Amino acid sequence: LSAKGDTGDAIKHFRIALDSGGASAPALSNLGAALSAAGRDGEALATIEVALAIDADYPDALNNRGYVLRKQGRLEEAVTAFDGALAIAPDHRDAQYGRAFVNLTLGRFGTGWHDYLARPSMSRAAGRYHRTPLAGDLDGKHVLVERDQGLGDEIFFLRFVNRLRDRGARVSYLPDPRLARMVARAEIADRVLDPDEQRVAADLRLAVGDLPYLLRTGDDEPLPASIAIPALAERIEEMRARLTGFGRPPYLGFTWRGGTRGVRGALSKEAPAEDLMAAARGTSGTCLALQRQPEDGEIAMMARALGRELHDLTALNDDLEGMLALLGLIDDYVCVSNTNLHLRAARGRNSRVLVPNPAEFRWMAAGAESPWFPGTRVYRQGVDGDWGKALAALGRDLAKG
Repeated sequence: LSAKGDTGDAIKHFRIALDSGGASAPALSNLGAALSAAGRDGEALATIEVALAIDADYPDALNNRGYVLRKQGRLEEAVTAFDGALAIAPDHRDAQYGRAFVNLTLGRFGTGWHDYLARPSMSRAAGRYHRTPLAGDLDGKHVLVERDQGLGDEIFFLRFVNRLRDRGARVSYLPDPRLARMVARAEIADRVLDPDEQRVAADLRLAVGDLPYLLRTGDDEPLPASIAIPALAERIEEMRARLTGFGRPPYLGFTWRGGTRGVRGALSKEAPAEDLMAAARGTSGTCLALQRQPEDGEIAMMARALGRELHDLTALNDDLEGMLALLGLIDDYVCVSNTNLHLRAARGRNSRVLVPNPAEFRWMAAGAESPWFPGTRVYRQGVDGDWGKALAALGRDLAKG
């Protein structure tokens, strides 16, 4: 139940287990994780501490403690908890992945990217790839790089591919088929493969999400910029005509939810939709809903909060070429981190990003912008879960134009 996101029933059944079976470090640790997933972090941490009082060397409890501390903004304590879990169980992938996120948000890229090798997408696929740091000279080597994780992650990590060519490698890239034409136009690889070419011979086979570690990306070196993807001229004209038909500029796009809801371990990003539209009420111009799969009645509700029409362009999420063209044309984009943000960055445009707590690594632990997206303004949910200050700041900035 907990793994499926049914936290209420999970909590109930963990309590039944404890009532019938007595104090148990595993049951208490799992109850703590479920309480944290339900937003009850104070109770969660207290419950996990009881588990550790029973068994101070229980790695899952130390790991769960690390995740709760991370949510509370106690990042150094979270690292200590993950370190403790890994000292007892060196192959504890969840603890390694949790530690990766904390260190990456703190700018500790050298250690963070090493731990990022334990991300869930590699739990079964890791044996397919070369996963030790690469030589500085790859002259004459044919390197096959394959997509990894979701579309947004793939676009993000593509910024590292050119560094392989800088070392002399000939690079073939196997993309998500939905991105193949775009990656080809970006000209970051010598060859972009079709899905049926997965068995192409190469000297090295790499996962794109491993590249920061393989290339030894350290704490202080300059970070690569997003790749640039030209939009198709005919799609630009099509989207320009659609915008003109909707109304006058400026054109503002909104996406308020991303990732996967209700699945333990999956990234889920969401800002309060109605409050977001209330913050945008002081803007002028034409507003566009760019949310993937909005809920029934959601856009109408948000239009009421906005006080004027919110034009529905949500279907463009299944037309990435159209979305790429549109995102290069609109004047502002307010969003949680999602594929469209990466597409807009690939068009050389900045966004305004609503960052839930705890922040994912692309947005760092603090600050008004991220070094990965210079010029993009960040609005952060409070550690207490409150969006009030962030949305107030967003409203003020949007009103300025």
